Amino acid sequence: MHVAPRAVPALAPRHYLLRVNNHHFVNASYPRSVRLTQAHEYKRVHSKAGRLSSDGLILLFTQNGLNYSRLGLAVSKKHLKHATQRNLVKRLIREQFRQCRGDLAGADVVLLSRAKLTNLDQKQIWQELEKLFEKLQQRCKS
Repeated sequence: MHVAPRAVPALAPRHYLLRVNNHHFVNASYPRSVRLTQAHEYKRVHSKAGRLSSDGLILLFTQNGLNYSRLGLAVSKKHLKHATQRNLVKRLIREQFRQCRGDLAGADVVLLSRAKLTNLDQKQIWQELEKLFEKLQQRCKS
């Protein structure tokens, strides 16, 4: 017996949708609207920022007055010499943000690299990101 696949909402291409349960999909893309792209957006976050930090990363955040959160990245060549290393760190940050952005309640977030980031492997960076975003979620709820 052949069963037809469930209809998928037309929010995004199918590979951008995550199945939360049997009947609910969440858009998991990283569109331009959830990125900080302008210099004045970064300056606003820097000037009004709350700050969380770990060994390799600094997380700056402020409320943006929107109903969705946005992400900005500043991964320095000074700290990670090779483009492949910087790109890996940025991919990890974007993935962690993508998983948490629904709980961040309209926050602009900027992540900055620190010198100690060079000493961390991929698993340690992921653990640091999990801790930082967990703290941020707690702050956004209160």
